[in-house]
Order: sequence, then C-alpha cells, then structure tokens
Amino acid sequence: STAEEFFSPGLEMYSLKMGLPERFAGVTLLALGNGAPDVASTVNAILDDRKRGYLMALGELTGAAMVASTLIVGAVVHIAGGVVCKGAMVRDVIMFILTMAVVYKTFEDGSITVVEIRWFVGLYVGYVVL
Repeated sequence: STAEEFFSPGLEMYSLKMGLPERFAGVTLLALGNGAPDVASTVNAILDDRKRGYLMALGELTGAAMVASTLIVGAVVHIAGGVVCKGAMVRDVIMFILTMAVVYKTFEDGSITVVEIRWFVGLYVGYVVL
C-alpha cells in the first residue's frame, strides 16, 4: 500500500533523525498522518451538504474509530501473539474511554461549543504528554 511503501518508512526515518521515542512518534506523527484522510472526508461531507453533511461526517469518524479500536487492534494483537496489558497499553485504553465519554457528553445536548472544542484539543495534548 502507499502508506506501507512511502509513509511508514518516511515516518520512521524522520522519527529516528529527530530522536523521537517510538510511542511518541506513533501518537503524534503517525496518528496525524493516519487521521488526515478522515479530516478531508469529514470536511468534504459538511461542505457538500451544510444542513445534513454532519451526519455522514460523524458517521465516518465513529466508524473509523470502531474499525481502529476493534478490527485493527484485534489483528495486531493476533499477529503479535498476544499483548501484555500493562503500562502504556492501560494508559491508552483509559484515555480512549475518557475521550469517548467526553465526546458522548458533548454530543448529548446536540451542539458543540468552543469550550468543548478546547476540551477535545486538551485531551489530545494531555494524551501525548502522558
């Protein structure tokens, strides 16, 4: 795939040159590169239909999160022959659950405020720093 041939080796080289730990490179550079198509598709969905495009946009985002947190994690754990759930793995799962709770609570009232957007950004920054 394009990511396998071009993106991942480039990311690895860039991370090594910068001296970034593997986990930090994964939760920043790789995550942002992996999320770029999601940003593009959600923006396009909203721009194509300003009144109802958000439905497709949110569906795409939740669908992508489900694929990543179920199918991809399952495949990685299977290929690795199992994963010991401690340390960073536990922290990542707890942060994911916290983030989903914040997203749910935010969407519950049917609107998103600037303060809530700042919470989203703050959660990501907190996750990267941890």
